[in-house]
Amino acid sequence: MTSLERYLSGALPEPPPLSTDQCRCGQWFSGIVRQRYDTDAHFQHAEKLHREIHDAALDLCANRQDGAPAEEAMSGVKRLDELSNRLLAELEVLGGPLR
Repeated sequence: MTSLERYLSGALPEPPPLSTDQCRCGQWFSGIVRQRYDTDAHFQHAEKLHREIHDAALDLCANRQDGAPAEEAMSGVKRLDELSNRLLAELEVLGGPLR
């Protein structure tokens, strides 16, 4: 999320790509992982968390583009960190069958 944080802080003029299929995680999800684990509850939950992360990032960028101060925009990064940690935990659970 470094590029997102840099955008929110005002260090970058444009936000990074925020589509769920443009990030590495989304590309990984839409590849062979989906073919193998599409019906797995942990995979489905991980996908949901992934979408929530992107939705939250889109909201933060929209607020920043609407003129919110950098400090205000950066305050939402904590929620992104929490969602990311939950996603990582879900992927660790899913990782058992992936190995």
